[in-house]
Formats: sequence, structure tokens, C-alpha cells
Amino acid sequence: MKKPFLTLSFILLTLLVLGGCSSENEDLKTKIEDIPLIMPPSDLLKGNYIGLIQCKSLYENHLFTVYRLLSEVDNKDHSQEFLESEELKKWCDISDDQKIRCGYIEKFKEKSNELAISQDLSREDFWREKDLAEFYAYKTYEFATMAIEEEELGSERIAKLQISDDLSTCMDYRDYVDGNLNVGIEVDNPEQLEEVSKKDFNELSLNDQAMMYIYGKGVKQDFKEAVRLFSIMAEEGDEYAQANLGLMYEDGKGVKQDYFEAIRWYRLAADQGDALAQVALGEAYFNGQGIKQDYSEAIKLYRLAADQGNGKAQFYIGGMYAGGQGVRQDVKMAKEYFGKACDRGFQGGCDMYRIINEMGI
Repeated sequence: MKKPFLTLSFILLTLLVLGGCSSENEDLKTKIEDIPLIMPPSDLLKGNYIGLIQCKSLYENHLFTVYRLLSEVDNKDHSQEFLESEELKKWCDISDDQKIRCGYIEKFKEKSNELAISQDLSREDFWREKDLAEFYAYKTYEFATMAIEEEELGSERIAKLQISDDLSTCMDYRDYVDGNLNVGIEVDNPEQLEEVSKKDFNELSLNDQAMMYIYGKGVKQDFKEAVRLFSIMAEEGDEYAQANLGLMYEDGKGVKQDYFEAIRWYRLAADQGDALAQVALGEAYFNGQGIKQDYSEAIKLYRLAADQGNGKAQFYIGGMYAGGQGVRQDVKMAKEYFGKACDRGFQGGCDMYRIINEMGI
């Protein structure tokens, strides 16, 4: 969901730019290198690195633009000097919004540096710092100019500007660096994954090595290598590898997306009792993805996983009872399964249990 992109500092910026910026925009527009839309955080670490350096540059040049306008300083090409000067702290303190923004400039920098080291990445592999600075300086002025023309900050034209989407996406990156946004492949036991990542990579099982490649822990993220390793174990009948190989095919990570192949591997793992595969295969039946939709088969598979204590499966069963899909509608049974899911740490189950409870059921 898109977050509001208009802040006090942007409103202040708009009110200050009462003229003279249009001609500067036209001059700058002919020189700057085009920078693509900032992509949302995902489990692709390289993409997250790119997004972080873009958001850092956008926030820095927004701050610099406010400084230029309020100080009436005509040095649009010297943002780096300002960012390295003692003036920075003073301008960070101009408002609560700016103070928060400055804090995230540092957080974006720290996280991007972390990814650069772990994934062997460099800013120079993408854009020069100067190109990013010029692009976001122009986009900031474009935003302000159009706001003046439109008179209403919430206009449809402004909402269509790239900077509007970029600012919204940077809010997601704020959640990402704060640890409040889950962008990875689902892990049943994150603590175990963290422990495995501390061991010597060459001593790990092929399945554990594959997981390290998926998450880029200790090695450069490589979905194709993860698929190769999972395939070796899956062909030997390992249900964990079969289930994860199914996920890779379903998501199209490291291999061409193929729902039918995903289902084949899910079924092999599910027949051996793997709860992750049982849930994934149940989802395929529920949604009719790569297989004929069948609610009865879906809930059958969910029950198998739920009996093993899988919180997601318990949540799904609760939803099917609530909606009367594959079973007779029964809100009390729905509440029971939502409660079980909540007990397993599945937040959606807690939310639904509370809602039904508030209904007096």
C-alpha cells in the first residue's frame, strides 16, 4: 500500500520556490542522466542495495535543496560540500521531519555498505554519485514547480510524478532498515538459519549451502546455485530439498517460473510428510494455480500440515471455515483454528481471533 508522500519539509519547499526554478529545471533537464524508478525492497539483495543508494541520494538532495532555498545560496553543484560540512546538523534540526530524514540517510548508508561488503557490490557498478545527485535535484524542483502550478499539493498530476512513487518506496526502505519489513523467503526457524550461517560453509550440507546462497549469508546471493544444490538433493529423495525446489520453481528464482514443475516437487515432498510442501500444494489447489481448483483437496492438505503444528496451515483452515470453502461454514471452528495459529506465532491468526472474539462469538 502506498504511503503518503507529502511532508512538512516538502510543503515548506513548495512555498519557498515562488519563481525562477523553471528555467533552471529546463537547463538541468538537458544534462542529467535518467535514473529509473526506485524498486521496492525484496529478497533480491542487489536490488535492495540499488534502492538504498537511490533513497540515500534522494533524501540528501532534498535536504540540500531546502538549504539552498532558505539560504539563497546559488551553488547547486556543491551538495557534497554541504553534506560534509558543519552546516548539515543545523539543517537536520530545522524540523522533526528533517531530523528523521537525516537519521535515515545514515541508516541507508549503513545498510548499503553492509550489502556492498556481503555481496561484493559497488556504487560505481550502477551510477556515479554526481548523476544521482543531479537527477534527484531536478526531480525535487519539478515537484515544487508543479505544486505551485496546481495550487493543490494532492493533485493527480503530482501523484503521477516519479518522485512521488520514489518517496513512497523510500518509506518501505525505512521499514526495511528498521527490520520491520519481511522481504525474504519464508523461514520456519530463522534462529536455526542464523546459527547455520555462522558455521564453515564447506562443512554445511548441500541443503544448508543452498539456503546460504538464497539469503546471501557468507556468500554472494545466487539463486541459480541454490537451485542446482537443491536439485541434487531433491533427486535423491530429500523432502526438504524437494519442497524448496518447488518454491524456487513457483517464484521463478534461479529458474524459469513453472507452476507445473513446482507442483510436481511439492507433491513428492508432501507425500513424505513435509509440512511446508503440504501447505504450498494446498495453496495451489485453493487458488487453482497450475492445477484444477479444489477446496476439498486444499483443506485436506492444510489439515496434514496443521496436525504438525504449522501455523499458516491452521490459519488457512480457519479462513476456510469462516468462508465456508470446502467445509460447512462454522465461525466457532474458524475461531478455534485462528487461535491455534496465534499460539504458533502466526500474527494473522491472532488478528482474526480478536476480531471474532469482539463479535461475541
